[in-house]
Amino acid sequence: MKKNWGFLIRFTISLAALAGLLWALRDKLGEAFLIVSRGFRWEWFLVAAALNLGATALISRRLQVVFRVQGVKVSFLQSLYLSILGLFFTLFFPSAFGGDVAKGYFAYQYSGKKLGSLTGVVLDRLLGSVTLVLIALLAVTVYSRSLANPAVERSVWGVLGILLLGTIFITNPRFAKKFQFLSFLIPSAKWRENLGNLYHALREYKNHKKLLVTCCIISVMAQLLFLAMGYFLARALGIGISLWPFFILMPLVGFVSMAPSLSGLGVREAGFVFFFKSLIPTEQAFALSLVYDLLFYGSAVAGGLLFAVKGGLKREILHELETVETLQEVGHDR
Repeated sequence: MKKNWGFLIRFTISLAALAGLLWALRDKLGEAFLIVSRGFRWEWFLVAAALNLGATALISRRLQVVFRVQGVKVSFLQSLYLSILGLFFTLFFPSAFGGDVAKGYFAYQYSGKKLGSLTGVVLDRLLGSVTLVLIALLAVTVYSRSLANPAVERSVWGVLGILLLGTIFITNPRFAKKFQFLSFLIPSAKWRENLGNLYHALREYKNHKKLLVTCCIISVMAQLLFLAMGYFLARALGIGISLWPFFILMPLVGFVSMAPSLSGLGVREAGFVFFFKSLIPTEQAFALSLVYDLLFYGSAVAGGLLFAVKGGLKREILHELETVETLQEVGHDR
């Protein structure tokens, strides 16, 4: 029942965001679809797809390096497969955990190390998020006057503050203890124990500074490719906008997409319109969100097809993944 309530909340948020966006753009929808359908430049879309693939390969390498500390031995191809599966299961299990659950689960199947697999996936996500915000912050520092949008600047600083708070929480036990009074929010003693083990496993990474530096370099390279991808999607639509705003605005769209929803549906498109409207007309911003969705969902479906070809769509495997995802949602272990 708790899981159903969680799904209902995310469904409601996605539906409300889509409905509100479509109502706000009711006079612009026809123009937005015309922008997508008329004069679409497939060559630029294919460049964006190639950048997306290259960035996925880089974050797969980062995940492989992060796993190494935990003794989780996966090959690069296995790590790449995990990243692709993560995209698919973001759709298949439209929760806050779906893609990461799949990556952690299959890494555990490869290595037999449950905690190490989960720790690696969590740190990998954290590294990607921190790097993305730092890139956005640098771009804001350089281009804030040109952007002329105080709301965007405040958003970047706010997200950076949240991430810094989370980083201090992980690296400083004395600071973390100040939040022990919130432990009542964790519904079971077993789950509290699991989170405690995960916390201590994450803290171990500070003893591997060389590895963290390597991962940060890989992460910067990957994020630059992901951000440039947005620029080429805009070129595919004939939208005249320079490259640098994507280094500020795309990270914000990404963080908005993490809001409780069905894989970011509704909130992601609203994020595109909200953050890009100061630079381009709203119908162009919405059209850009549509082609981004085309690439995002297309990549996820491609991951699902690969999973099916490899024989993954078996009832027992999907049932096991559903069980793991449910435990993540309700806070109980098996």
